Amino acid sequence: MSGWEHVAQAIAAGDASRTADEVLRLDTAGCHETARRLPRHIGPARQATQEHFDRLRAQITTENEHHRKTFIDAEVARGLSEDEAFHRWWSTGSYRAHHHDVDWTMRDDWIAPMLVAGAGTLGGAAAVATWIFRRDFAGRNGDLHLEPLLRVIAARPPEWQADLAVRVAGRLRGTSRQRADGTVALALELLRRTGAPLPDHEPLVAAWASTPPDLDDDPLAEHLIPRLFEAERVGRLLRDDRGAEGQDGRRSWLHALRDLAAAGRIEREALVDGCVRRFLRGGSTTDLRFFVRLHDLLEPRPRRQARTCRAHPARPGRPCGRR
Repeated sequence: MSGWEHVAQAIAAGDASRTADEVLRLDTAGCHETARRLPRHIGPARQATQEHFDRLRAQITTENEHHRKTFIDAEVARGLSEDEAFHRWWSTGSYRAHHHDVDWTMRDDWIAPMLVAGAGTLGGAAAVATWIFRRDFAGRNGDLHLEPLLRVIAARPPEWQADLAVRVAGRLRGTSRQRADGTVALALELLRRTGAPLPDHEPLVAAWASTPPDLDDDPLAEHLIPRLFEAERVGRLLRDDRGAEGQDGRRSWLHALRDLAAAGRIEREALVDGCVRRFLRGGSTTDLRFFVRLHDLLEPRPRRQARTCRAHPARPGRPCGRR
């Protein structure tokens, strides 16, 4: 079989890891053939996965019906009416014990390997960024499989990877869909791995703020913390942050920023001044709630006028208002 046929088989199996293995084995000719065939393979790959899903759903439905009928027939044989047997089927836990549901997200199993194949074979970083955000893939219900995707990207030249990181970050829109489908995680991880210059793109800041903070080890923190006070939607995004620890044990953004200042990794006054600048810009209560809580948590010293002057300096030749 040709290299493309091996890739197509991996896509048909819905196996992103196997697809990455096959892509990394391709020679130059195989990469070109795969890149040429991929766009036309979207329809067949989607259709094949849907047909597999439909067959599995029909099989599971038949099995569930068989278990239900067997149970009810046995209860009727013991003297119960069909209505009583059916009630027992539901009420005794027999339904839960014998009923199986099909995983509806498997209808998207073709998407992850298609993304991997495109990221590993399409020529330019611009083409790969367009491929990742292609509308055909936008409705997926599961996360991106980052490991195989990052593996094929890592095989590209460093300059190419940095270019892709900036392009993917620039396509973030701060939507809940992108947070849910793994696009945000991909953009942030590419920026961390490549060390590419961060684009001046406000949705990137909001996307970063939408993830659990790990500020001690995150190379993006130094660059993005100051932008938290400038980017729109950050305050609204963090409006419900009250400093409670998350279910995964990670700190809240409030405590993460406070602890960073307490450890001396960022000046407390810089965070306080950031809050003051945000207050001076104005906004709704919802937008400012997080910054008010952060300001209070930092317990600023009584140097209010000095901070206000730095945040909103007077015009040359005029006093700043300090007495």
